[in-house]
Amino acid sequence: IDVAHYLRAHLSDRVIPRICTGTPIGKLDWHTSGWAVKQDPENEHFIWLRTPYAPDYFKTFAPIAKDLDNIRVNEEKTIDVRYMAKIGDPQLFLGTRRVKKSTAGATDQGALKTLQGKVQKSQIIRRSIVATGADKVFRLHETRVELDVDAQENDLAYIRTADKVTDVIIASENDALLNLHQIALIVGQLQDVPHVNAVRLRSLAFNYRPGLYTQPVIEKLGRLNRLQTANPLRVEIETQFLHSSEVRTVHQKLARALLNHGITVYNNTPLLAGVNDFANEINRLAYKLRQAGIEFHHLFVSGLPLQEEWNAEHPVDVADVIDIGTRVRRDGSGREIPRYIFQTRLGEVDFGLTSIIRKDNETMSLRLSPYNLDYYRAMDPDFTWPKGVVTDPDGKPVIVLRGVQDTGGFLVF
Repeated sequence: IDVAHYLRAHLSDRVIPRICTGTPIGKLDWHTSGWAVKQDPENEHFIWLRTPYAPDYFKTFAPIAKDLDNIRVNEEKTIDVRYMAKIGDPQLFLGTRRVKKSTAGATDQGALKTLQGKVQKSQIIRRSIVATGADKVFRLHETRVELDVDAQENDLAYIRTADKVTDVIIASENDALLNLHQIALIVGQLQDVPHVNAVRLRSLAFNYRPGLYTQPVIEKLGRLNRLQTANPLRVEIETQFLHSSEVRTVHQKLARALLNHGITVYNNTPLLAGVNDFANEINRLAYKLRQAGIEFHHLFVSGLPLQEEWNAEHPVDVADVIDIGTRVRRDGSGREIPRYIFQTRLGEVDFGLTSIIRKDNETMSLRLSPYNLDYYRAMDPDFTWPKGVVTDPDGKPVIVLRGVQDTGGFLVF
């Protein structure tokens, strides 16, 4: 858990490994598809872990004997495993989740169509965790900046001096692909910045206007790649799918053509209540993305601009996120599993793993466990906490969490 906190603060989100435990019956992802339940009362060397698996899961290929003494079925009908390990911190024992909500759901097709139109209007997030002094540069993390495609030389100067920045996301109001000439100029200049090794082009056109990716365009993108041992600079495409129905054969062909030029395509999806916040839907989306050769990178629980508007009236339920994490780990390939992420004005944190959700009456808040004041001042010496941010006794920022509700009373403190 401590490793997860450190990596989230200091490593590019594109290379953070998934923190999981391989139990005798399968893997669990900490604080989404599984957690520590309790200390084994008979042996201090063992703990009980909640897994995402249910007895019916194993019937067709690996029946589990009912009399095994290292497994048990819990109140939500998944299997707990007796596991040889020490917990390190007793607060990590979360107990049993007693209420298991239905994971079935039907998408509001009218809402989906409306949101598909809204999401394409502006692809720049324009949110910076610290001041950069450059109008077109937005610091998203210690290692990552977002760059407006209209950036000028003085904007790139900030990146040259910020030697911990490894990843540059280039975005525009319409779509990065529509500014390919300007992007080529920017990438050419970034090739001379030794600490930058990845350029990511935000392109929702990959999903909604794949015809723009002609063979000449793909070849030009391929020439921007510098795949070499010394000072590499890799180009990737960041896109967004809201629903499994959007993934088509054309996307599979396009992802394969880009990969032939060394360009990976990855997807970030915002969780939207009534549209895709169902375990069966996210599981289906993960499967179809994997089939298409597109990496499912982040599933944002809250914080993206589209969510701030929609989820204010249609909040995402914490219980549904746990159901989604359980279903995708149980039924999907490990290569299909996204990271479950809160996007905030002070940076990203993982659901459950590097954050703590709190509830005071009806007000939800979020502790950003990887960060403290020194973290931000290392990037901006004049940084002060934004209005509304408080700190806990450990100096960790706590912010109001909007667009999220809690009906299950689990993983909320």
